[in-house]
Amino acid sequence: MVREQATGIDDDQPTAIAAYIEALCNTRSAPTVKQHLAAIRMLFDWLVTGHIVSVNPAWSVRGPRHVVKKGKTPVLTAAEPANSSTASTRPRRSAFAIAP
Repeated sequence: MVREQATGIDDDQPTAIAAYIEALCNTRSAPTVKQHLAAIRMLFDWLVTGHIVSVNPAWSVRGPRHVVKKGKTPVLTAAEPANSSTASTRPRRSAFAIAP
């Protein structure tokens, strides 16, 4: 009886997943939608590995484009060291220096 209910998961087509992703694009941001699609793909990969479904229908579904135009990493000037603990005034020793 449980097996009959579980056979419906094999009927999922890429169009149904694409419709879900498209509907999700209307309410969520692009990175969130891409994360949802990645989770769906991983779920179906696990089902394929367990021989529950024969093919991953989410593999061919494309997610929304997300282009980051401005990063969050600040640009440092020459006067600002990146990390105060590594920026010391003593010169660095070469790894190939011969010990006296």
